Amino acid sequence: MWKWCGGVPSSPRRAGLRAVTSDTLAVGWSAGCVTALALAIGSDLAGRLGVCQAPKCDRVYVDASRNAARQFSSTTCQSRVKSAAHRARRAGRE
Repeated sequence: MWKWCGGVPSSPRRAGLRAVTSDTLAVGWSAGCVTALALAIGSDLAGRLGVCQAPKCDRVYVDASRNAARQFSSTTCQSRVKSAAHRARRAGRE
């Protein structure tokens, strides 16, 4: 990242821009996520971005399945939703 420090804008160094470095986990993790998202949006994967259909889950995923039918961000979300539907069907029969 670059931080503006004032000056004449002829080059990054002369414009007063200096590199801001941080080796914290949060900065590294967010930089990786931003890079991956930029690559996904800038490529043919933009139409394959989706939001998990499970209640109380707002994760975003890239659908890499052949038929583009993915609905959940993980198998944990999928299992939770399917188990709840099964329990609801069973409760309706009894």
